[in-house]
Amino acid sequence: MIESDLREYQVDLIDSIAAAAAEGKRRILACLPTGSGKSVVLARIIQHAISNGKKVLVCVHRMELLDQMRDHLEKWGVEVGLILSGFPWDNSLSVNLAMIPTLHSWVIRRKKEKHPQADLVIFDETHHSISAKTWQDIAALYPESFILGVTATPISKSGKGSGNHFDAMVVGPSICELTQQGHLVPARYFTPTVPDL
Repeated sequence: MIESDLREYQVDLIDSIAAAAAEGKRRILACLPTGSGKSVVLARIIQHAISNGKKVLVCVHRMELLDQMRDHLEKWGVEVGLILSGFPWDNSLSVNLAMIPTLHSWVIRRKKEKHPQADLVIFDETHHSISAKTWQDIAALYPESFILGVTATPISKSGKGSGNHFDAMVVGPSICELTQQGHLVPARYFTPTVPDL
Protein backbone atom coordinates (compact mmCIF):
# COMPACT_ATOMS: atom_id res chain seq x y z
CA MET A 1 0.00 0.00 0.00
CA ILE A 2 3.01 2.32 -0.11
CA GLU A 3 2.16 5.44 -2.10
CA SER A 4 4.81 7.90 -3.25
CA ASP A 5 2.74 10.94 -2.29
CA LEU A 6 2.21 9.80 1.30
CA ARG A 7 4.59 10.69 4.08
CA GLU A 8 6.44 7.83 5.74
CA TYR A 9 4.45 8.04 8.98
CA GLN A 10 1.18 7.94 6.99
CA VAL A 11 2.33 4.78 5.18
CA ASP A 12 3.36 3.31 8.56
CA LEU A 13 -0.09 4.02 9.99
CA ILE A 14 -1.82 2.38 7.02
CA ASP A 15 0.51 -0.63 7.36
CA SER A 16 -0.29 -0.86 11.11
CA ILE A 17 -4.02 -0.82 10.35
CA ALA A 18 -3.54 -3.55 7.73
CA ALA A 19 -1.45 -5.62 10.19
CA ALA A 20 -4.15 -5.37 12.88
CA ALA A 21 -6.77 -6.42 10.32
CA ALA A 22 -4.58 -9.37 9.26
CA GLU A 23 -4.53 -10.45 12.92
CA GLY A 24 -8.33 -10.66 12.81
CA LYS A 25 -9.17 -7.32 14.44
CA ARG A 26 -12.49 -6.08 13.01
CA ARG A 27 -12.79 -2.76 14.88
CA ILE A 28 -9.67 -0.63 14.86
CA LEU A 29 -9.10 2.85 16.23
CA ALA A 30 -6.38 4.86 14.46
CA CYS A 31 -4.89 7.89 16.22
CA LEU A 32 -3.04 10.62 14.37
CA PRO A 33 -2.57 14.24 15.53
CA THR A 34 -4.44 17.21 14.13
CA GLY A 35 -2.77 18.52 10.98
CA SER A 36 -1.02 15.25 10.16
CA GLY A 37 -3.18 14.28 7.20
CA LYS A 38 -5.85 11.92 8.50
CA SER A 39 -8.07 12.70 5.50
CA VAL A 40 -5.28 11.78 3.07
CA VAL A 41 -4.72 8.50 4.94
CA LEU A 42 -8.45 7.73 4.87
CA ALA A 43 -8.70 8.56 1.17
CA ARG A 44 -5.88 6.10 0.41
CA ILE A 45 -7.51 3.38 2.54
CA ILE A 46 -10.82 3.98 0.74
CA GLN A 47 -9.14 3.94 -2.65
CA HIS A 48 -7.49 0.61 -1.80
CA ALA A 49 -10.77 -0.88 -0.52
CA ILE A 50 -12.78 0.00 -3.63
CA SER A 51 -9.99 -1.22 -5.92
CA ASN A 52 -10.62 -4.61 -4.26
CA GLY A 53 -14.36 -4.44 -4.93
CA LYS A 54 -15.38 -3.33 -1.44
CA LYS A 55 -18.12 -0.86 -0.52
CA VAL A 56 -17.24 1.92 1.92
CA LEU A 57 -19.32 4.13 4.20
CA VAL A 58 -17.69 7.16 5.83
CA CYS A 59 -19.61 8.73 8.73
CA VAL A 60 -18.87 12.27 9.87
CA HIS A 61 -20.55 14.74 12.21
CA ARG A 62 -19.67 18.04 10.47
CA MET A 63 -20.14 19.37 6.94
CA GLU A 64 -16.51 20.55 6.80
CA LEU A 65 -15.31 16.97 7.25
CA LEU A 66 -17.70 15.67 4.61
CA ASP A 67 -16.58 18.33 2.12
CA GLN A 68 -12.90 17.68 2.87
CA MET A 69 -13.23 13.92 2.34
CA ARG A 70 -15.30 14.36 -0.83
CA ASP A 71 -12.69 16.77 -2.25
CA HIS A 72 -9.83 14.32 -1.57
CA LEU A 73 -11.66 11.39 -3.13
CA GLU A 74 -12.95 13.26 -6.17
CA LYS A 75 -9.44 14.63 -6.79
CA TRP A 76 -8.34 11.00 -7.21
CA GLY A 77 -11.30 10.13 -9.45
CA VAL A 78 -13.45 8.38 -6.85
CA GLU A 79 -17.18 9.03 -7.31
CA VAL A 80 -18.97 9.42 -3.99
CA GLY A 81 -22.58 9.42 -2.89
CA LEU A 82 -23.80 11.77 -0.19
CA ILE A 83 -26.12 10.77 2.61
CA LEU A 84 -27.11 14.27 3.48
CA SER A 85 -30.45 15.97 3.94
CA GLY A 86 -31.60 17.46 0.64
CA PHE A 87 -29.54 15.13 -1.57
CA PRO A 88 -30.80 12.04 -3.44
CA TRP A 89 -29.41 8.83 -2.00
CA ASP A 90 -27.51 6.71 -4.56
CA ASN A 91 -26.67 3.39 -2.94
CA SER A 92 -25.20 1.99 -6.18
CA LEU A 93 -21.91 3.84 -5.64
CA SER A 94 -18.92 2.17 -3.98
CA VAL A 95 -18.38 5.04 -1.54
CA ASN A 96 -20.99 6.91 0.48
CA LEU A 97 -20.21 9.87 2.74
CA ALA A 98 -22.82 10.26 5.47
CA MET A 99 -23.70 12.87 8.01
CA ILE A 100 -24.32 10.80 11.15
CA PRO A 101 -27.56 12.64 12.12
CA THR A 102 -29.02 12.21 8.61
CA LEU A 103 -28.13 8.51 8.37
CA HIS A 104 -29.52 7.86 11.84
CA SER A 105 -32.74 9.73 11.09
CA TRP A 106 -33.40 8.07 7.72
CA VAL A 107 -32.45 4.51 8.65
CA ILE A 108 -33.09 4.04 12.35
CA ARG A 109 -35.54 6.66 13.55
CA ARG A 110 -37.87 7.04 10.55
CA LYS A 111 -37.00 3.79 8.73
CA LYS A 112 -37.25 5.71 5.45
CA GLU A 113 -34.25 4.00 3.85
CA LYS A 114 -32.39 0.69 4.13
CA HIS A 115 -28.88 1.23 5.45
CA PRO A 116 -26.20 1.39 2.75
CA GLN A 117 -24.12 -1.70 2.14
CA ALA A 118 -20.58 -1.39 3.43
CA ASP A 119 -17.66 -3.76 3.87
CA LEU A 120 -15.71 -0.95 5.52
CA VAL A 121 -17.33 1.64 7.79
CA ILE A 122 -15.19 4.62 8.80
CA PHE A 123 -16.08 6.98 11.65
CA ASP A 124 -14.07 10.20 11.43
CA GLU A 125 -13.43 12.23 14.60
CA THR A 126 -14.47 9.18 16.62
CA HIS A 127 -13.86 10.84 19.98
CA HIS A 128 -16.99 12.97 19.39
CA SER A 129 -19.22 10.02 18.78
CA ILE A 130 -18.13 6.91 20.67
CA SER A 131 -20.48 7.54 23.58
CA ALA A 132 -23.36 8.82 21.42
CA LYS A 133 -26.36 6.59 20.83
CA THR A 134 -26.48 7.61 17.16
CA TRP A 135 -22.94 6.29 16.62
CA GLN A 136 -23.69 3.06 18.47
CA ASP A 137 -26.92 2.53 16.54
CA ILE A 138 -25.16 2.98 13.19
CA ALA A 139 -22.22 0.74 14.17
CA ALA A 140 -24.72 -1.96 15.23
CA LEU A 141 -26.06 -2.07 11.64
CA TYR A 142 -22.68 -3.47 10.51
CA PRO A 143 -21.81 -6.48 12.70
CA GLU A 144 -19.89 -8.21 9.87
CA SER A 145 -18.16 -5.12 8.49
CA PHE A 146 -14.70 -3.84 9.25
CA ILE A 147 -15.02 -0.67 11.33
CA LEU A 148 -12.27 1.94 11.42
CA GLY A 149 -12.44 4.85 13.84
CA VAL A 150 -10.10 7.79 13.30
CA THR A 151 -9.27 10.51 15.81
CA ALA A 152 -6.54 12.75 17.15
CA THR A 153 -7.71 12.07 20.71
CA PRO A 154 -8.98 8.60 21.68
CA ILE A 155 -10.74 9.89 24.81
CA SER A 156 -14.07 11.73 24.68
CA LYS A 157 -14.69 15.07 26.43
CA SER A 158 -16.47 13.17 29.19
CA GLY A 159 -13.27 11.20 29.84
CA LYS A 160 -14.58 7.93 28.40
CA GLY A 161 -12.10 5.80 26.53
CA SER A 162 -12.69 3.76 23.38
CA GLY A 163 -11.90 0.29 24.71
CA ASN A 164 -15.49 -0.95 24.70
CA HIS A 165 -15.92 -0.11 21.01
CA PHE A 166 -12.64 -1.21 19.41
CA ASP A 167 -10.49 -4.37 19.35
CA ALA A 168 -7.20 -2.59 18.68
CA MET A 169 -5.65 0.85 18.58
CA VAL A 170 -2.85 1.96 16.27
CA VAL A 171 -1.04 5.19 17.05
CA GLY A 172 0.93 7.42 14.73
CA PRO A 173 3.67 9.85 15.76
CA SER A 174 3.02 12.54 18.35
CA ILE A 175 2.73 16.29 17.71
CA CYS A 176 6.24 16.68 19.17
CA GLU A 177 7.67 14.07 16.78
CA LEU A 178 5.92 15.59 13.77
CA THR A 179 7.21 19.04 14.75
CA GLN A 180 10.77 17.72 15.10
CA GLN A 181 10.46 16.08 11.66
CA GLY A 182 9.35 19.43 10.16
CA HIS A 183 5.79 18.31 9.28
CA LEU A 184 4.16 20.68 11.81
CA VAL A 185 5.24 24.15 12.83
CA PRO A 186 6.23 24.69 16.46
CA ALA A 187 3.29 25.81 18.57
CA ARG A 188 3.26 29.20 20.28
CA TYR A 189 1.18 29.47 23.45
CA PHE A 190 -0.55 32.61 24.69
CA THR A 191 -2.04 32.87 28.18
CA PRO A 192 -3.25 35.72 30.38
CA THR A 193 -0.68 36.92 32.91
CA VAL A 194 -3.22 36.70 35.74
CA PRO A 195 -5.79 33.90 35.62
CA ASP A 196 -9.43 34.96 35.99
CA LEU A 197 -10.58 32.94 39.00
